[in-house]
Amino acid sequence: PFEYFNVSRNQFSGAITALFSVFGLSDVERPGEIFTTRKSMIRILDLSHNLFSRDLQYRLYDLKLLEYVDLSNNDLDGEIYNRFDGLPIKTLKLNGNRFSGQFPTLFNMPFLTELDVSNNEISGGDLSPISLLSKLETLNISSNKIEGTLPDLQRLQNLRVFDVANNSISGNLPGELFKLNSLTVISLNDNKLKGEIPTIRSNPAYFNAKINVFNGSLGFLASLSAIQYFDVSNNFFSGALPDA
Repeated sequence: PFEYFNVSRNQFSGAITALFSVFGLSDVERPGEIFTTRKSMIRILDLSHNLFSRDLQYRLYDLKLLEYVDLSNNDLDGEIYNRFDGLPIKTLKLNGNRFSGQFPTLFNMPFLTELDVSNNEISGGDLSPISLLSKLETLNISSNKIEGTLPDLQRLQNLRVFDVANNSISGNLPGELFKLNSLTVISLNDNKLKGEIPTIRSNPAYFNAKINVFNGSLGFLASLSAIQYFDVSNNFFSGALPDA
């Protein structure tokens, strides 16, 4: 049975379900019956960089062993409904499509370590589902139309990449963000975030907070001994620059 299924970087178009038929992986086209025993063993599913224009989400739930799902860089649209609930997915890449509507409610994905929904048209402002993804290491929701505020992040102790750039997120940053020890990339740029930035415990290599409404001093810069990229242009910081 298939465990690894990769047709990425081709020119497949139309409904993703048709692709399964072409490869002899489905018998019928009715929801709930499309996945045969032969397909149910798939752990890695990569359909990225094609021209698919219809969604497969409601059928993915039948793939009970899925760990890696990459549907990125297609032409998929509509809302991201939670059809992944309870699956052992560790990596979920839906970036580079035309998904819209509310941020997905990924409440029951206890194994998820990487979530990328960047470069879509998601506009919903409730980001609270993120706070429950305790194993998350990479979060990329950049380049959407997301409004609202950032959620509590204290459970995300393994988070290394935090990218929320190019949205319309407002309000103060959650204090827990600066207490996470593993962060290496913090990308906050091109939002409506405000307030002062305290000492950052994680000592990231990349910090981008340009084009926001932050104020106060840059005192936190003195503690960033590992920093390689630092941009806080187009804000309202003031005072003296810290010593190197």
